[in-house]
Amino acid sequence: MGKGNKKAQTGQFTKTHYAWKQGMAAWEVAEKISELSSLFSVAPPPLPSSPPPLPTP
Repeated sequence: MGKGNKKAQTGQFTKTHYAWKQGMAAWEVAEKISELSSLFSVAPPPLPSSPPPLPTP
C-alpha cells in the first residue's frame, strides 16, 4: 500500500476516485473500500511527552 499512501498524501489519489478489487461486483469510491479508507483518515498529532510548563506570575 506504499504507492497508494504516497499518492493519497500528495492528492494524486483521493477518496472520491473510483477503485475496484477482485471480488467486487462494481467500481466504488475509494473511501467506501475498507482497505483504502484508512488512507484518507486524518490522525491527530501525538500527545506531547510532558505537559507544557505553567506560566510564572
